[in-house]
Amino acid sequence: MQFGRIDSKDLPVSEDHVQAPISLYGVHKATAEAYCKVYERTYGLSSVIVRLPPVYGPGITGKQTRSVVELFIKKALKNEPFKVKSFWRRFEDFIYIDDVIAR
Repeated sequence: MQFGRIDSKDLPVSEDHVQAPISLYGVHKATAEAYCKVYERTYGLSSVIVRLPPVYGPGITGKQTRSVVELFIKKALKNEPFKVKSFWRRFEDFIYIDDVIAR
């Protein structure tokens, strides 16, 4: 998102790769990282930037969601058909919430 369009020759993307966001979401992520770096230089407040793939699991829901995983799960629970093909170009890795946090 914050790196823009990536060619297969650029994979895996390094931390030094130029950020060229192509969406507001990508701009927000790049801006948040820039704020973290400025706060560290200015105030000595260190931070850790974690670039997670889309996270799914309990508590990550809403009335209107854009989570592909959540949409698939909701349709499967209702026994409704869903198409994976329309998302195929954007398919990514996903990570379960319990693999990200400790409870």
